[in-house]
Amino acid sequence: MFVRVKKIESLRKKGEEWIRLHTDPLPMQFGFDEREEARRVLDNIDFVYHDGARIILNQVYHLIGFDEIKDSILRDLVVARICEPASTRST
Repeated sequence: MFVRVKKIESLRKKGEEWIRLHTDPLPMQFGFDEREEARRVLDNIDFVYHDGARIILNQVYHLIGFDEIKDSILRDLVVARICEPASTRST
């Protein structure tokens, strides 16, 4: 048993040495400003989809059986009213 442990440890060390010799170290990035990077990322966002709630509510609408009423306008009104209860413009 002890011989196997020594062999495993020897192979692990050889592997680490091989990796060290055959890979390029990643360059260190000093002076990285997290706020500036966050600002840069956020400034590059063009559009955000807010359809997640609508996708879920369409499934709920179907599960409770409202889709038996074959009226796509009713579905849109119900989902829009739940997603944006204060907005009468979207409904």
